[in-house]
Amino acid sequence: MKQVLKATYQPGTYTFTAAVGTANGFVAAENNRLVIMQGTTWLSWVAIPQAEVPMGSFADKSVTFVVPDDSPYIGSPITIMLFASTTSQQAQVTCFDHIRLDFTAAEVGDFGSVLFESNFTGLTGEDIALLPEWSTGVAMTGTTRTIDANKGKFYGNGGGWYYSSIRADASENAAFNFNPITTTGNRFEHTVVAAESTDPQYAARHRSWIGPQWNAAASAFNVIGERLCCEMRWAPETNEVTIFLRVINSTATTTTTGIAAQTLTTTADLDDGDQIRLALQVRDNGGNDVRIAYKKYSSHHWSDWTNSAWVNPTSSSYDTNAFASDWKTRWSNNTFYYIETTCRNDGSTRYPSTTWIDDVVVMGAPKEEIFHGDANNDGKVDVGDLGILAANYGRDLQAQGVDSSLWWSLGDFNDDGKVDVGDLGILAANYGRGTSGADFNTDYANVFGTTADDASEDAENIDSSLCNSMGLPLIAGLLLAVLILAKLEE
Repeated sequence: MKQVLKATYQPGTYTFTAAVGTANGFVAAENNRLVIMQGTTWLSWVAIPQAEVPMGSFADKSVTFVVPDDSPYIGSPITIMLFASTTSQQAQVTCFDHIRLDFTAAEVGDFGSVLFESNFTGLTGEDIALLPEWSTGVAMTGTTRTIDANKGKFYGNGGGWYYSSIRADASENAAFNFNPITTTGNRFEHTVVAAESTDPQYAARHRSWIGPQWNAAASAFNVIGERLCCEMRWAPETNEVTIFLRVINSTATTTTTGIAAQTLTTTADLDDGDQIRLALQVRDNGGNDVRIAYKKYSSHHWSDWTNSAWVNPTSSSYDTNAFASDWKTRWSNNTFYYIETTCRNDGSTRYPSTTWIDDVVVMGAPKEEIFHGDANNDGKVDVGDLGILAANYGRDLQAQGVDSSLWWSLGDFNDDGKVDVGDLGILAANYGRGTSGADFNTDYANVFGTTADDASEDAENIDSSLCNSMGLPLIAGLLLAVLILAKLEE
């Protein structure tokens, strides 16, 4: 049964759900599907295995389809189809109920250009590496990575800590080269659709990770060099989900699980219909450049995104795992993407594990407005930034050997390695952005202990030695003069 809807495709996520049941059992189970279509083109679908719909009962099934803002389907009518057939002579009765199509709109700016995507469209049972967008990253004995009803299926037989991964490819066996080191960066997303294991602690231990290791033949924890890892663990007995942002830096002589820089927690029943969508986001924005996020599908509904705080992977708090200060130079146009899963053997018990994933998308990250002059990266230009710039005015950060990733946070907004009149002008032109309560005169008096008018008069007598003996009030007076000039020119 096919239904063309009055609605048309818009940027966002569509989830088609139905309760599927049978009166006398399936024979050709692979011919029973839920399908999202455009015209006669099948965009996304899910097969309905006989074992998941016992005779006389119903099971909730769903399929999702992500529409980016540059999709050719935008504005086209949406078609959904309930598909049931058999290739044998045996009579078959398939029942559908509670049919529902949910739509979660993309937030403004949520989708940049789609750099890479995969819905694992292919023949069930084939190796994922046969798809042009993937190759095998590492494949330990006893593991497989196959297509299963247009999802990626990772299986490990539990013979040990068996990890395996796939790598995003631009073409057959040629690693896709991402470039997250830009103002907006890259956002790496995919959905963990389901998981199965008897392991009470790590029924799903699943990772996505990025770094400059194009030929990584080991787990994310064992390859040499820097990488960022979004790791999800699911405990089936409690349904607790823990998601880590790991900063990892291994050397030729050491392997490490890295440092859990951020942790998010939720609950999800991953073997009974719930799903988790994971995101790892990287950008170039003055130091705090990495974060993770998740959203959950439960009861036929996607939640909003939950984001971690941004972190700086060069922070000394990460000890030996801290990235070198020049990491952005080495990662620019040299970053590769892996998706990995693990099963374990605790020494006495084997724990085979299966994880299904879908809807892999790498995009330009959400376009968050950056306020020049916001030294402390709190989303506004106010007295806090004024104080930071004044405290560092006149410093030659480059000559002093200050890490370039810290320049912005010290008041160098034009990235020339110095905190000087150019940065004063930038802060002045943007003063008050992001807040409705920033008043320069009041902030000036609070910070410098004198009126802005008095300091402005002093500023008229500034000599050529700007930072020898002018003092903080005089600096602020100059700031006021530049602020007034900027406002007059608007």
